[in-house]
Amino acid sequence: MRPLQLEISGFRSHRDLTTIDFSHRTLLAIVGPIGAGKSSILDAICYALYGKTPRIQRDVRSLVCSRSDAAHVRLRFSVAGGVFEARRSIPRRGQGEHVLTDVASGDVALGAREVTARVEELLGLSFDAFRSSVLLAQYQFSKFLDAPSGDRTKILKGVFRVDQITALHAAAKARLADVDVELAGVTGALGVIPDDVEERHAARRDALASLADRVRALEAALPEERRLTGELHDARAARDRASERAEAAAAALARVPPASDLDDLATEQRAAEDALVAARATATAAEDACAAAERALEELRSETGDEHALYAARAAAREHAAARAELEDLERRRAALEEAVAGAERAAAGAAEAEAAARGALARAARERAEAERSDMAHALREHLTPGEPCPVCEQVVAAAPAGGAPPALDAAR
Repeated sequence: MRPLQLEISGFRSHRDLTTIDFSHRTLLAIVGPIGAGKSSILDAICYALYGKTPRIQRDVRSLVCSRSDAAHVRLRFSVAGGVFEARRSIPRRGQGEHVLTDVASGDVALGAREVTARVEELLGLSFDAFRSSVLLAQYQFSKFLDAPSGDRTKILKGVFRVDQITALHAAAKARLADVDVELAGVTGALGVIPDDVEERHAARRDALASLADRVRALEAALPEERRLTGELHDARAARDRASERAEAAAAALARVPPASDLDDLATEQRAAEDALVAARATATAAEDACAAAERALEELRSETGDEHALYAARAAAREHAAARAELEDLERRRAALEEAVAGAERAAAGAAEAEAAARGALARAARERAEAERSDMAHALREHLTPGEPCPVCEQVVAAAPAGGAPPALDAAR
């Protein structure tokens, strides 16, 4: 890892922005009076990479300058041919910023743990390994100068992690012992290998070559072997079928009667043939009788009709009786209705005569009322006189309506 540029502000004794350019430098010395901030530069590099310093690993807020509200550290460095930029901040309150950026690709790692893990992966060093191999803490170096020789050894072991080297040495020694055991086993195995191993190997090689030739010959003969196998299967099947036919012929031959019984069988055959001729004649006569019976049946059916026609006639007769009964009922209902219509017609004629008489009486009454009104016009006019309005006869204003009602004859006519 090679630092390229460092920017710090508000970090320990560096209140204002401090920028240090490490690029194009092969050797660099940081000098200044006590308290000028030399160690702060190394602490800033360590904090930018791992989020802590050799002396302050937990309470990192103490790294903030007493006259600042927050500390900011930005380190650009190169490693494995790439350039990366680590940026961290420590506020008085709240969460700080932790960002690692790959300058070439722009890939970003966020968060304290993720940034530290990525730095360890890039540098190949943990925090303890970095501070032991890259940084020699100032307070440990002063202790080293003032300590006796025995303590100096302990300090050097602590600074350079010699205990890890001792553990690695012990592990390597144990591994060496295991390798010696394995080597002894291999040596013993080599000891049992015969001296003529090359001759045996050549003999085995020749045997394998001969076996390969044999395999090729067998593969070449395989089609012929398959053909012969098929023919053998077909021959065996034919043999089985011939055996079955021979067994069937033997069984049929066993059922053939002896020559002494053939005459009896011939006699029985002739008797059976005679019986068959008689049976055929009987069957012919029966067929003729059946034909005659069928003709007689047809004649009977032509005269009387078949059974289905008889059933239909009976059903028609029953339907005819039911229809006749229904017709008689309808006749009775029609007679009752005709009688009711005649009574209604007589009632209508009487009502017409009454209506004519009533109309004549009404006309006579109307004439009588008109004659009564003409005979006493004064009484009729008096009924229509209204006080304050002119009289229709003399055109004088009516002061008061005259008293008196209509004559009795007029009332009776009305």
